Amino acid sequence: LICLQHIASLLPRLASEGYQEFIVIIHHALSKLSHVPSTVEDFVEFVNFLLDCINKRDVYEVQYAHVTSFYELMDEFGIKVPPVEYAAYQTLAPDFVSFKTAVDVAEANRDENVARFAGELDRQVDVVKKQVSELRLRAAHEMILDENSDQEDVLDF
Repeated sequence: LICLQHIASLLPRLASEGYQEFIVIIHHALSKLSHVPSTVEDFVEFVNFLLDCINKRDVYEVQYAHVTSFYELMDEFGIKVPPVEYAAYQTLAPDFVSFKTAVDVAEANRDENVARFAGELDRQVDVVKKQVSELRLRAAHEMILDENSDQEDVLDF
């Protein structure tokens, strides 16, 4: 009986801690996955985060099952859970489904985004090539190549 009382007092705290830890991960992931990358650098970060989520999918499933099992045990044995915590727990399933959907959507759109950002990189490479060509032309100017040129004039050029 004492053991059951101890479990009844411990279980709500363990459930709450597990929920809090897991929901922070899920909300952070939802936030990052809902952000549409606008630069190549953002896209690289986005894809790396997406791959991390995909690789941890099974871990997240286990964490979800772990948290829900605490609350199911408390329901089964009539252990009281503070109403605010139980209400927060009720959002876990929809949030977790949203997370999994966001991962699936991001994964499905990855190839399309790769093509889009590859095109952006190609355009940036073309701009850099043009700038390098312009610099070469300017560097070949007779004033720069003449060792007798005034340094101030060369720097201003």
